Amino acid sequence: MNLRDGYNKRIKIIGLGSEGCNIVNYLYNHRTGGVDFIVCDSDEEIIDSSTVPNKIRLKDQVAVDMAQPLDLRVNALYDAIVGSDTEVVLILIETAETTKALIASVIAQLAKERGVLSVGLVSIPLFTEEKENLLDIEKLCRQFDALVVIDNNKSKEPKTIPDSESDLPQINMAFATVMKGIMAIVLAVQFDKKDIKTVLCNNNSIFVGFSVASGKDRAKKAVNSALRSPYLRENKIANAKNILLLVTSDAIDITIDEIGEINEYLQAEAGYNASITMAVSEDENLGKSISIAILASGFDVSE
Repeated sequence: MNLRDGYNKRIKIIGLGSEGCNIVNYLYNHRTGGVDFIVCDSDEEIIDSSTVPNKIRLKDQVAVDMAQPLDLRVNALYDAIVGSDTEVVLILIETAETTKALIASVIAQLAKERGVLSVGLVSIPLFTEEKENLLDIEKLCRQFDALVVIDNNKSKEPKTIPDSESDLPQINMAFATVMKGIMAIVLAVQFDKKDIKTVLCNNNSIFVGFSVASGKDRAKKAVNSALRSPYLRENKIANAKNILLLVTSDAIDITIDEIGEINEYLQAEAGYNASITMAVSEDENLGKSISIAILASGFDVSE
């Protein structure tokens, strides 16, 4: 195990397995700040090639004593990577990697026991049987406080031949967008912790959106783009009961009219029955742009 100095952020992002490690590498290399990144895998090559400084070899940490129950072995792993100041643990896994999904489930349960919110970011691999993934996701929903599912099969143009390499940039960007939305809201001092827990805790499937827009009609463009996440398995907020909305601006302050336009757009998409908790923040790097982050939950995903 290798954990760097200064490892004490409020959010931990853990990549479990090859797909999870790939996404965490992407997020780390694109300088996503304010969080601690950890890559975990039993494959030495995947661990050694990662640029993420926090590395855990599952072969050493989890499989060292196979006579012990998995939950006891993962318990030691959890204590090593999640500090006392951690508020949210985000775990990235692929449904096809069943052993890693099981480890993620145990970590999620341990987080709940310690009052830490657990969010699963699950990747459905390309060209796999939907029924198998539904079973995996159903099990994971019971373990995590909240679950976000990225369906890699939801490309804009249907393919007849699998091509995971060409889809990887879009999939990475989809995960990055989800992460930006979650981190923007969790790290925003404007939101009370209880508001975040209302949206994330025990709501299973959640919607996450994030977008930046500028120019004429920037408010409408930003909220429309934030609500259009093509790779999300549940990519609509219809019937959402709880919504957290963070609007950020700098050089040109957000106007009352723009805030009204954003709220009206969200209520229309949700079905005019959502409780929207909104906050406004500043970011000197945005210039004339505004950014919108959205977390929504409490909707019936079966509809």
